[in-house]
Amino acid sequence: MKQSLSNCRWPGPAGTGSPGQLSGLAKGYIALVAVLGAALLAFVPGELRLPSDRRGLITLVFAVIIAAVCQLQKAEGKTARTSYDLGLAAFSFALLALGLGSAIFVALFACLVDWIWHRYPWHIQTFNTFSLIVGLSAAAATYGAILGESEQASAQGALALAAATACFVVLNHLMVGLAVSLGKKEPLAKSGVFARSGLLIDAGLFITGAAAALLWLTSPHASLVMLVPLYAFWLVLKIPSLEGQATTDVKTGLYNARYFQEALNKELSRANRTARPVTVIIGDLDLLRNINNTYGHLAGDQVLYGVAQMLKEEFRDYDVVARVGGEEFCVLLPETRAADAARRVERLRQKIQAARFPVDTSPDPIRVSMSFGIAERLRPGEDAKSLLHRADLALYKAKLAGRNRIRIASQDKSDRRSIARAPYAADTDPATERFSPREWPESVQSSPRRTKLRAAGR
Repeated sequence: MKQSLSNCRWPGPAGTGSPGQLSGLAKGYIALVAVLGAALLAFVPGELRLPSDRRGLITLVFAVIIAAVCQLQKAEGKTARTSYDLGLAAFSFALLALGLGSAIFVALFACLVDWIWHRYPWHIQTFNTFSLIVGLSAAAATYGAILGESEQASAQGALALAAATACFVVLNHLMVGLAVSLGKKEPLAKSGVFARSGLLIDAGLFITGAAAALLWLTSPHASLVMLVPLYAFWLVLKIPSLEGQATTDVKTGLYNARYFQEALNKELSRANRTARPVTVIIGDLDLLRNINNTYGHLAGDQVLYGVAQMLKEEFRDYDVVARVGGEEFCVLLPETRAADAARRVERLRQKIQAARFPVDTSPDPIRVSMSFGIAERLRPGEDAKSLLHRADLALYKAKLAGRNRIRIASQDKSDRRSIARAPYAADTDPATERFSPREWPESVQSSPRRTKLRAAGR
């Protein structure tokens, strides 16, 4: 996998980042890593010699080709934060077969190919390159210190390899995690780079490359069989991407309606067993169709994406944030009371109201607002349909009250009768409105309130 900033969500448009948006501390940290990596290149010239013999050059070319192919054939991760490449196996192969100098050369070439192909911002790729140099240098020093005069295939060599693997993986993840933490101004633990799966994948790739190097030193032709498990690694790493596509909304990167429905059913089942609170939020962008009609649907999609990122950042990692329809979002908050959810949603509502969303079809940024309905599980045994329906009615009350506000669902059935009788004043002629099929969970597709809002244009 090899952690890098390009594999992680980063401040800036489209998640790519801009150095002007980074804090002074984040800039200083990136500069420090770059200086440290450059110093290793400048002050360890003896270690950076490339092989001069024919077999060594063939080995180097082989590692360079594998590393370059790995950069071009990344497997997308389960979320927008992650992608997987097998380049780490090529780096560890070069490190054990040829030494630190060749490993750094392979890493530099791979980073250059990666930048040419994916065009990451220069400061991100600079950090990725020099952090890789620091990690490989630390791994080489650890390996050499433990191996000593022993043979690579000895028990001491196995211990040295394990230590070098742990050194590189932990250091690489730590450096990237600090960069993400400083750049996004969030705790290191929230960066996600220390997920157990990521650590194990990197360790497995490093050891696979090292095993291929040991086999190469005894029988170069036999070592080619290591391409088979490497390819199998790549196929396995594509599974999270396929899982993510099945549960992710394409436009926003949030979960989709199907995943939300499944998560809600599971959480309600757990809450019924443990008698713990559960709250659901339904949010709806106010009059998004006006933006689509005035600036085009691409502008509407840009606004949807921007609001989705604000939703994702506002809620906790274990909350489920989903886009369930055209301009409609749902949030599942385990272990949360409605009053606590309302305070969080009010902060979010104010942020959305104050935000400015740049779009390609308007010289000025667009302003939007959002209405929210909140419902807490009333009693043990309440099903998803009932909970969502009450949140839906609360959202309708927020729309009736003038939009851009929050309403918490009442705990009795009187609201249902009053909502059914309430008129809805549309801002535009409903006869001209066109609606596409909704992607709501089945439990709320037939809501009479939703049919009424379709006709009124939200």
